[in-house]
Amino acid sequence: MHDILARLPAHFDLHPVTSASEVSGGLSNALYRVETSAGAYAVKIMGINADSHDFQDNIENAFAVEQAAFTAGVPCPEPVPTSQGTCLAAVAGKLVRVHHWVEGVTPAITPESGRWAGELLAKIHSIEGHVDLTLDDDPSDESGGPASRTPRD
Repeated sequence: MHDILARLPAHFDLHPVTSASEVSGGLSNALYRVETSAGAYAVKIMGINADSHDFQDNIENAFAVEQAAFTAGVPCPEPVPTSQGTCLAAVAGKLVRVHHWVEGVTPAITPESGRWAGELLAKIHSIEGHVDLTLDDDPSDESGGPASRTPRD
């Protein structure tokens, strides 16, 4: 992890890292809260399926949707592009992506929170000039049967 933190600023135009702590709750990737003199960031070190043939394209397509949503004012963490304008960077042998850190809470499941989630989803899907990209999230393998893989992100 130290190698990744030391090299992170060069890939994402960030200030040097002053501290980092692992955040629990990730499904398939390692997530860290990283502090710099310019603010806090969520740093995700990609794990499960990161070496599959379509992984990088899927994540880059999702990044384009995130950027469009953030730009349109949809409340979401601001994605941080690499120095080349992409989402993923190979840092110390691992694929890494970054967002500005946003404190969050797990809402209670109520009709109001369900309505809020539906409204949020509608905002994302109604973005002017939205991005039409296909994300490969088909839960079946090439033979048509259920895949034995873990969710990507």
